[in-house]
Amino acid sequence: MFLTQLRSSISQPEVPIESAEARIMSFHKSKGLTADVVVMAGLLEGLMPWSADDRLTVAEQAAALAEQRRLFYVGMTRTRRALVFSSASEIPAHMTQRYRIRHRGWGMNGYRTIASRFMGELGPTLPRAIRGERWEY
Repeated sequence: MFLTQLRSSISQPEVPIESAEARIMSFHKSKGLTADVVVMAGLLEGLMPWSADDRLTVAEQAAALAEQRRLFYVGMTRTRRALVFSSASEIPAHMTQRYRIRHRGWGMNGYRTIASRFMGELGPTLPRAIRGERWEY
């Protein structure tokens, strides 16, 4: 218990509630806070949701996935005006291995990634993806 609290306080420092600048925080720390624009980055299969440890039981993997889905929802509901989902279409091979990111084979500059399944669960009203260079706010 103490070790978990210590890790949390180190990896998730206190974040000011009001700030004129951007705040970068975990899904856990965003709970209860809002912002005009929320950018949820790294929405790649293997990062969000993260690849479960193969040593976990099926029930433990299901519980971990449910918790990650809940955190995804927490992140989505922090915005007052605009919500941006961010992922990458390709990343270097060493990153897919290091972070256990799922991919669909080799692209032009690295492995072609798979977007988080959570975005697919948002339903048919989710707007089409816009490539970064074409996005405007």
